[in-house]
Amino acid sequence: MKYWKGGNGPVLLFLHGFGGDALFTYQNELAILAKNHTVIAPDLLWFGESHSSLPTNIESQISAIERLLKELNVDTFSLIGQSYGGFIAVLLAEKFPEKIDRLCIANSPGPVYNKALIDEVCETHGFSSIQDAFVFDTYEGVQPLLDLASYSNTKFPVWLLKLMYETNFSSYKNEQRGLLSSLMAEPERPEAIDALKRMHVMVLWGEYDELFYLSEGQRFADAINAKFVVIKDVGHAPQMDDRKAFTKVVKEFFN
Repeated sequence: MKYWKGGNGPVLLFLHGFGGDALFTYQNELAILAKNHTVIAPDLLWFGESHSSLPTNIESQISAIERLLKELNVDTFSLIGQSYGGFIAVLLAEKFPEKIDRLCIANSPGPVYNKALIDEVCETHGFSSIQDAFVFDTYEGVQPLLDLASYSNTKFPVWLLKLMYETNFSSYKNEQRGLLSSLMAEPERPEAIDALKRMHVMVLWGEYDELFYLSEGQRFADAINAKFVVIKDVGHAPQMDDRKAFTKVVKEFFN
């Protein structure tokens, strides 16, 4: 597991989503939050430069993060998990509620999510399955994914799409398909909901998230009695649409 670590102060763990690695997702936030925190940002298994012989499921991600924190002698920490990283954050909260100080879950609807909505999202955006939305065999799959993630609908030149594909999407495709399949098969976790209710949690959402609808974010926040913060005029990946606004909300919550 490759990771980045820096700064001084209480530990703040960053967990990224599909479609990139830790720096691709959190580069700006790491630099700013490191002024008051010890920031740790791993590439999750089968993203960036992290890989494993473990099964391709969310439990393997939990195991790897647990080993990383032990290796770094981290006993207590705060945490932000975005999209796929948010699902991992929920399980960490269930397993280690006494270790987590503050938790931000961004654009990730947790165990209350209505999985049937995935079919609606795929049909709306022309994907045959959620696996095909996030895992593809050529650079031509990058732009449709960016269109799904971003509210701005910026069109990127071919050379940049090719670079992004080679850097962030061309490795571990089979493993990532396995991760998505196992995620969709995850059972409901009432124990996680109970754990989150007892924690200091902020649920953060993009106003125009087309992957996980705003209503699902509100439903999740209500289920765990959490503060619900909506960033205006952004989609599923707020950093792409308004990184300044996203960073401001995250900084205020953890500081």
